[in-house]
Amino acid sequence: MFNQVSIKQEAESIKQEAESIKQEAESIKQEAEFIKQEAEFRKQEAEFIKQEAESIKQEAEFINQEAEFIKQEAESIKQEAESIKQEAEFIKQEAEFINQEAEFIKQEAEFIKQEAEFMKQEAEFMKQEAEFIKQEAEFIKQEAEFMKQEAEFRKQEAEFIKQEAEFRKQEAEFIKHFKVFQFL
Repeated sequence: MFNQVSIKQEAESIKQEAESIKQEAESIKQEAEFIKQEAEFRKQEAEFIKQEAESIKQEAEFINQEAEFIKQEAESIKQEAESIKQEAEFIKQEAEFINQEAEFIKQEAEFIKQEAEFMKQEAEFMKQEAEFIKQEAEFIKQEAEFMKQEAEFRKQEAEFIKQEAEFRKQEAEFIKHFKVFQFL
C-alpha cells in the first residue's frame, strides 16, 4: 500500500517534470521561429546588396546560401522541438496510467531533458551565426557604398577627360585653320 502511494507520488513528480520539459520545448520552438525569421530577413538583405552592387555578386550569393542554411537549420530545430513537445505529452499521459513502469518513464524524461538542453544550445549557436551574417552583410553594404562612390568619382574623371579631349580637338581644328589661313 505504502509502496503504491510512493510510486503514485513519483509518477506525479514525473508528470510535473514532463510538463516542465514541454514548456521548455515550447520556448525552444519560439526561439527557433525567431531565428528562422531573422535568417529570412538576412536573405532579403543579401539579395538587395546583390542588386545594388553587381561587383560583389559572388559575396552576396555566399551570404544568401548561408542565410538559407540557417533557415533550414532553424526549421529542423523547430521540428525537433515539436517532436520533443509531443513526446513529453505522451510521457505525461503514460505517467497517469502506469505505476510499475514509473522508473522507466523517469529515465526517459531525463533523456528528453538532456536532448532539450542540447537543442537550446544549438539554437543559441544558430542565433550567434545569424548575428555574424548580419555583421558580414553590413560590411558588404559598406563596401558596396564605397564602390558606388568610387564609380561616381571615375565617372566624373571620365567626363573631365572627355571635355579635355574636346578642347584639344577644337584647339587642333583652330591650328589647322590658322595654318591654312597663313598659306593664303
